[in-house]
Amino acid sequence: MRAKRVRQNAGDSPVLLKIAPDLSLAELDDVVHIARSRRVDGMIVANTTVARPSTLREQGRAREQGGLSGRPLFRLSTRMVAETYVRVEAAFPLVGVGGIDSGGAALTKIRAGASLIQLYSSLIYKGLGLVDGIKNDLASTLLRTGRDSLSEIVGADAATITGRGMAGVINADGWRRTSATRARSE
Repeated sequence: MRAKRVRQNAGDSPVLLKIAPDLSLAELDDVVHIARSRRVDGMIVANTTVARPSTLREQGRAREQGGLSGRPLFRLSTRMVAETYVRVEAAFPLVGVGGIDSGGAALTKIRAGASLIQLYSSLIYKGLGLVDGIKNDLASTLLRTGRDSLSEIVGADAATITGRGMAGVINADGWRRTSATRARSE
């Protein structure tokens, strides 16, 4: 009843649900089930992470509180895009977020299951020219592969990405949990 009233008041405004990459697969199942049953218009995958990759160059910053964003988030967020894509079953589009700093990174997110991409941290470091660079790289990919649209490759690698055997909190190789993630997952 309440959901119906909210939908009526929201009108035609699309509602997207943003998730963090720190969800367990069981939590992701629950979130996707609710998103589908409530008929959200899409999901933004994934927000910042409280996990820290062991490969962070600035280990002092690895101990800082708060969410990590940008390139260090790329592998983890891409994995979450793929995991979400296989669960959503084309019910709504996914926006891929996290570490997209080139056309190649954008293409990887798309092949993992993103229909759209979102940039933020990389714009700070690379400037607005990044947008043109990504668009040019994606257009070149279409020409090189003889495809008419990027929609033809959305999710093309999702099954491969998700088939690497994961349990519990989604941690790509090289990621360690912080005490905050351990506390949430226990």
